[in-house]
Amino acid sequence: MPIKTVTQNFCDVCYKEHPNKLVDATNELHFTWQKKPYIILTCDRHTIEMVEQFNKLLAFASAEGKARPAPKGQPQSVIKNKSAFSSLSGSEKDRFRNWVHMPNARHISDTRVYEWIALGKP
Repeated sequence: MPIKTVTQNFCDVCYKEHPNKLVDATNELHFTWQKKPYIILTCDRHTIEMVEQFNKLLAFASAEGKARPAPKGQPQSVIKNKSAFSSLSGSEKDRFRNWVHMPNARHISDTRVYEWIALGKP
């Protein structure tokens, strides 16, 4: 006799708020808290709210641990992402250095470059 099993996921947040109202979960939010992995099943509405809350927390957070080493057989330069400063043209780099009053700057954060770009690259 053939058997068909169907698994339906419901939004964890909606279920906690209203146990009699079952809303389909459309997303899975994975995260780790105190070295223990968690998953929250959410509907579209709660996904947006949860992501906004996580982003607020990330503004205060700092990365833990070391960066993962490059896989063997691939040069490190292939894996590293270009910085915002290194993606600027030569003349833009000079204009940026003048703007920040640091003509010999070598290590420049992406945040400063994005701020300069947002101001229209003065």
